[in-house]
Amino acid sequence: MDDNLFDVPRGTPPVLGGRPPGHLVADEPGLVLLPIDSVRYDSQLNVELRLLDDDRLAMFAYSTLANLVRGCGELQPWAAITPADVDTLAVSASVDVVIWDAALPERLRHVREAQP
Repeated sequence: MDDNLFDVPRGTPPVLGGRPPGHLVADEPGLVLLPIDSVRYDSQLNVELRLLDDDRLAMFAYSTLANLVRGCGELQPWAAITPADVDTLAVSASVDVVIWDAALPERLRHVREAQP
């Protein structure tokens, strides 16, 4: 897959704003994409945090949709925030480190459940 953000993989829909593929929030320059677990009924995001081997709590952030898909897989839900909000969110979530554009091991990625 190339870095063309208009070539959005199937299964990687935006979770905020309800914009269809081709009009994604991620297409806007300067935004940061965060892997999320879910969006609650009150529009609050549940950002995925990871405990590292050295017991530090990490938040992962991605500079492009292509990097997020490479790092987390095509099924990863995500949300876009401004760069200024990264530090604010990291402090409010009490994370020790923000890790940029990193690949998660396959075992930590979202996968489709088997159909019965």
